[in-house]
Amino acid sequence: MPTRSPWASRPAVAPVRLVAVALLLGALAADAAATRSDGYGHARRQYMRNKVVEMFYHAYDNYMAYAFPHDELKPLTKSFTDSLSELGNLNHGVMENETTETSTSGCGSLILKMGALSRLTGDSRYEAAALRALRKLWSMRSSLNLVGSTFDVLSGNWIEYSSGIGAGVDSFYEYLIKAYILFGSDEYWDMFHSAYLAVQKYFRHGPWYHEADIRTGEATHSQLTSLQAFWPGVQVSVREV
Repeated sequence: MPTRSPWASRPAVAPVRLVAVALLLGALAADAAATRSDGYGHARRQYMRNKVVEMFYHAYDNYMAYAFPHDELKPLTKSFTDSLSELGNLNHGVMENETTETSTSGCGSLILKMGALSRLTGDSRYEAAALRALRKLWSMRSSLNLVGSTFDVLSGNWIEYSSGIGAGVDSFYEYLIKAYILFGSDEYWDMFHSAYLAVQKYFRHGPWYHEADIRTGEATHSQLTSLQAFWPGVQVSVREV
């Protein structure tokens, strides 16, 4: 298993207080570059920007009209989903007889959020708990350095061996690289580095990514989902795009 990056250098680690400033400056620079580009480039960027705004308000306005204050509206049954009442809350905990199945993304994504919370509050317990969960999750990876999409939190066994970069797994990869950039821990980089190389080897098919069995690397499903859309951003972070 490679221990060094295949790229010229690792992505730069940013101090927490500089992240917001860097994002703002990046947005301003991109806007300035678009203004200086030729007519088609500027027009195309403006069109895409307007489309994003249009899609956001389409989703937001319909949520407010038909689903608020619930978490989600199921369009076919017209029933609502409320995670706190269905899964548990801080007053009562997890509901009795609740499933012990959870997603890899749900477990793996805690490290960025809890790490930030620890730094904001000065209480290291949040990041420590999330890191224990992340380390356990990573220890469950297959011999190919692939992780499944769902597992049992009590037994620690995989339930779904078919995996990819979309639903059930997406945030695991996304937040690992972001945690490294934000916090600078080599442990986060080493996990991400090994996982990224495995994804590129077993999930990539030309310009697309399919799902595969984490035990064998053999393709299981060929589908494109919206939750895979984060991947190019990850590749920009590691200078692959």
